Amino acid sequence: MNVLFYRRFNLIWSTLHSVREILLTLLATMDVENDDIDNTGLVVTEYLTNLIRHSEGEDEAVTLVIGRTLNSIKIELIDPTSYFHPTTSKDQHTDLADGELREGGMGLALIEHYFPDFRYFEKHGKNHFSFALPLKKVKNRVVIIDDEHASLQLVNAYLERDYDCHAFTDEHQAYQYLMAHNVDLLLIDMNLNAMLADEFISNIKQLSHLNNIGIVVISGDGSRETMLKAHLCGVDDYLVKPVKKEQLEIVCERVKSRCVSRSVNISKGELAAHKDQFELGALSAISFGNVAAGSGGDVLVSVNKQDHSYVFFGDVMGHGESANRVALQLKGYILGLLNCPFDSLADFVNGLAKSLPNQDFMQQSLVTFIALEISERHISLINAGHPLPIVLSQQHIVTNIGNSQPLLGLDRDYEYHSECYQLEHGHSLVMATDGLFENHENCFELQQLVEAINTANISAIGTDLSQLWYKCLPRLSKEIDDSSLLVLN
Repeated sequence: MNVLFYRRFNLIWSTLHSVREILLTLLATMDVENDDIDNTGLVVTEYLTNLIRHSEGEDEAVTLVIGRTLNSIKIELIDPTSYFHPTTSKDQHTDLADGELREGGMGLALIEHYFPDFRYFEKHGKNHFSFALPLKKVKNRVVIIDDEHASLQLVNAYLERDYDCHAFTDEHQAYQYLMAHNVDLLLIDMNLNAMLADEFISNIKQLSHLNNIGIVVISGDGSRETMLKAHLCGVDDYLVKPVKKEQLEIVCERVKSRCVSRSVNISKGELAAHKDQFELGALSAISFGNVAAGSGGDVLVSVNKQDHSYVFFGDVMGHGESANRVALQLKGYILGLLNCPFDSLADFVNGLAKSLPNQDFMQQSLVTFIALEISERHISLINAGHPLPIVLSQQHIVTNIGNSQPLLGLDRDYEYHSECYQLEHGHSLVMATDGLFENHENCFELQQLVEAINTANISAIGTDLSQLWYKCLPRLSKEIDDSSLLVLN
């Protein structure tokens, strides 16, 4: 088995989102059926949820291993916990013969229903849970660009049996195709007619949907200077003409595998440094999703200043790596402003409205956000184009609060004003980025989503706010945008 991903995670709630994100990112690139992706998300979410509930926190960990065989993807979770023992639980405490799907326990009936060939055993004091997903017989898409017809036809002939090939002699036509399609590999000559290859490659790297494309240069120029120039452009490999079929096939497979691994390369340091639960004066805050995992275009910044706390919870337009780059710069910018003197929350936001649109990193992006000032249980709030937050009472009554004011930069003369609320004891203030309910087909705002969850199972949430996030999670393949949840109580 070729191991594509191997990482240890602390058994905390942010791990659930991180693992789901890794599974979706990797499986979507590996030609797995959407139903299998959804079933994987359901089973792994159930498994991890139970481990996290019964773990002892960050002192315990689970290891995720994702590997590839010739015809399948293998998912394996390894944990040292004593909460569940596979033999006693499966054989004595759960009747799997009736075919019922159950939540709770370790979801054994759920697992066996979707993955009847799963394996679960104990080795060296650790539980190993694994199952396999069959691969679709779908060819990877390759774009080939070369202004020499004979060379173009030869490379196309070498690869067309194993790849979905699209060959171009004109780089402008190729660029139009690349803008509109997901492509796995780009094979390009270093000397194009009208546009230099390094300029073309630079333009391709600006397309967010091609963040993980593999790029191979095939050129008649084997000089050290030209090869160095190509590698400085960020290409994955360089071949000198004439190219043999076996050599080309090996390089394409190597680059493709390398790009798959790169697409799920999340920094251990970022995950370890993040804390998803924190204090805001008298209130407790917990975050879930992208802001908890430190990925995507969602932003959360909080600062405690004497007897007041300030929170900026925002959503950068777009998603994935391109939005993440903007979000990281925005986070640093907001943190700097929050640490500077200002008279009021409105003063802070109006200063932000005048300065942020002029920053280089925001020139092609928009951001919606909620800014909060907290003193004891008194909350001042400004909502700039963000989904309306809700108050969730102990009786599960859901109430929208506040009004949405214009996005930053749309009206330079607009003066933002704050709205004030007193959060009662036992009530929770719930905020989300719009990806949370956009990932659900029939919900168009946070209130609808939470009410749908309460209607389906009003007793499931209780005072366990992690259950609110768990119930909000969509089917894995339906996640179309970054999503985060922030709860204060």
